[in-house]
Amino acid sequence: MRLLIVFLLSGWLLLAQSEHWVATWATSQQLYRAAPPASRPPARPSRPNPARRFGIPAGLDGLNNQTVRMIARTSIAGHRVRIRLASALGSGTVEFGSAHIAIQSKDSAITPGSDRVLTFSGKPRATLYAGATLVSDPVDLDLPPLAHVAVSLYVPGEIGPPTSHTFALHTTWISKEGDFTAKPDI
Repeated sequence: MRLLIVFLLSGWLLLAQSEHWVATWATSQQLYRAAPPASRPPARPSRPNPARRFGIPAGLDGLNNQTVRMIARTSIAGHRVRIRLASALGSGTVEFGSAHIAIQSKDSAITPGSDRVLTFSGKPRATLYAGATLVSDPVDLDLPPLAHVAVSLYVPGEIGPPTSHTFALHTTWISKEGDFTAKPDI
């Protein structure tokens, strides 16, 4: 089975079975907008405000020479995997200096021996343009059903705030400065 995973600006995890790719995970993007001017009274919510029940983390200002490690839970098993990166809501270009995929062991740590380098058209670096999509080359990685996969992306330059999913069920780790994609823990 082959899996495709999409991440960051939008994510998918694809698994391949008999050369047929199946999406096993995806994220829904959210675009943050500025709050309305203070002179206008706020609109009444038609449903309960989830912010009152759950703390909403502050938005990310941006990334600069940092690694992002995201966790996805696969639904099906597979032996080959690829990721799809999409920038449906992005307004700028994002450079990726390197990308890795591995099986998560605990928190940001990965299972020893499971780390795989991801390439895009045979190259370790890739550029994602606004409104565009990148699909990695397939890599061999035995994933059991319901596995937790860590995808690490290094952004060598400065980018603005990425899109996010406010109520995601997995923590995303952001490193201090540098490329931590191959590190066992962030």
